[in-house]
Amino acid sequence: RSFSNNYVIINRVLIKNKMKTNLRNWLLLSILAVFTLSLASCSKDDEESSDGSIVGIWKVEEYALNGVKMPIAPEDLSYSEFKNNGTVVTYELDEDGKTFFANSPEPYSYDSEKHLLTVGDETIKVLKLTQSTMIVEGQIIDEDTHTKGMQKMTLKRVSKVGEK
Repeated sequence: RSFSNNYVIINRVLIKNKMKTNLRNWLLLSILAVFTLSLASCSKDDEESSDGSIVGIWKVEEYALNGVKMPIAPEDLSYSEFKNNGTVVTYELDEDGKTFFANSPEPYSYDSEKHLLTVGDETIKVLKLTQSTMIVEGQIIDEDTHTKGMQKMTLKRVSKVGEK
């Protein structure tokens, strides 16, 4: 083979490889762009769909006392229904462990500018409120020992009492 034939063959291989590399880079870039857009849209969905409304039924998903996560025993399962009329009803599991009973309605107010939720005479800070999640934090005083602590709860919006 002559030098020029080898040059042409090598040049064709290089061009073919360069085209494959360009195509692969374009494909990877396209996949990366689609993935980035889908992540960006997912992360905004929950926040953008927030109407700032506390009205609805909320289930305690997570509880922490002084920064330590505490397990939620099945008998401690509770739901809070914030109603349009400014009252909240808390539903707790009955002694049989199967049915829920409703506590007496209590008045509540929510200051969306200051992010403060007042139920009865207790006020707590609302750290996050979206269509699906509410995180609240407030001081708690143990009635027996009179010691103070900080509690934080994550609540999930549900469609009915008893929903998991």
